[in-house]
Formats: sequence, structure tokens, C-alpha cells
Amino acid sequence: MTEQNENETLRFTLAGTPEEIKSQLTSLMAQYQMSQETGGNFYAIPCESFHQTVRIYPQIALVFREEKADAQKNNRPRHPLRSVVTIRVMADIFSDTFIKELAQKVASKFAKPPFFFYRGEQFWSYADRSRGYFFQVYVQDEANAKKIIEQAMDIQVDSPDWDVLKYHQQKYKNWNNKEYFTLGTERIRKPRLRPKGKVVFTHAELKLPGLTEDVILVDRMGQYPNPYVIA
Repeated sequence: MTEQNENETLRFTLAGTPEEIKSQLTSLMAQYQMSQETGGNFYAIPCESFHQTVRIYPQIALVFREEKADAQKNNRPRHPLRSVVTIRVMADIFSDTFIKELAQKVASKFAKPPFFFYRGEQFWSYADRSRGYFFQVYVQDEANAKKIIEQAMDIQVDSPDWDVLKYHQQKYKNWNNKEYFTLGTERIRKPRLRPKGKVVFTHAELKLPGLTEDVILVDRMGQYPNPYVIA
């Protein structure tokens, strides 16, 4: 993505096979449509360039990872599956008390007991614009899509409207195909697209516009110093 100055057009550079580019465009168009219907605001994981050019909403990032034993069994011990699901926080003031309460809610929904879902090949989206929710998940089936969306919305005591849940079917794509590239004389396998597996909640981050570092709400694995909740 190119940097954007005021009144300039935001440009994206896409790469891949025609089917991969089609999938990327589907995702971008869904986010663009939502941004237009919410007054031009864009909802995505904050980064420095976005902070400088686009209004970003506060959000929680729920992070999931494949457990070591499962990664070993699935022949990816060095690269376990990882998923991140974000949820917009409906607040403008973040006092220490508010953040503590938010962390406790996340811990109760995702850490005790550890929440999990199954990643997979199906692409589902949920756009509830009236309440500011927008999810895109790659899961095994509809049940897993509903599972993660419902649990995430429950943090703010909201219930899903399943009429806005949408399945994006991609035809003529075999996600089990093995693809390779050549480096010198070595043939190297590319990472598989839309891999399948069970991912388990590890930690939650609070992302706020203007902060260079995320606030760690919940840490279940002992990865970060000074989280609000150690689960």
C-alpha cells in the first residue's frame, strides 16, 4: 500500500495468482463498502501509516495459536497456525478502571477455560454496521464462524444478528494443492493457503490510536510483562 497524503487516492498493490488476487479484492471491497457506509472511516488493525492518514477506532485483538502438540502432529512444528480476531471497542475514554474491567471480561470469555475454534478454508464475514461490528474469519464451517463471532460480541454484552452473516464461496480452488517456487537449485514449498487446524486463545491486546505499543489485556501463556490479567 502506498503512503497517502491529504486528498490523494489510496492505492493498493496486489500480487499472486488470479484466484488469490480475487480473494484479496473480495476482502478489500468488503472493507471499502463498510468504510463508505460509516462516513468514510476505515476499520482495520492500526499501524503507524494508518494513524497518520485515516481515523482508526479503538479495538481488541484476540490472538489464537495452534498448540505445540497439534502443530507437531500436523507437520508444522516451527510454524503453528495463528489467528487474530479484532473487535471494535465502543468507548472514547479509557481509564485504568475501564481497562481492568475490559480485561476481566475478555478473560472470563476466552481464558477461563481457554476458548478455541477450528480454522479452515471457508471465508465468512459479518457486517453489523449499526453497531460497529465487522468480522472476517477463515474457519472450518458455519458453526465455528458463529462460535467466534458470538463469543467476541459477548464481551460487550451484544448478541449477533445472523441475518448479516455471509459466506463467501470461492469456486474452482483446491486449497490442498501444493505450490512451490525455486530458489537457486532448491525447490521450496510455499505456505499452504487457508490451512486447517485448531487454534486456542493465547492473549488479548488493546489497540488504541496514537499508542506505539499495544496494551496487553490478558496473557494466558506468560508471554508479556505486566498484563492486566494473568490467566
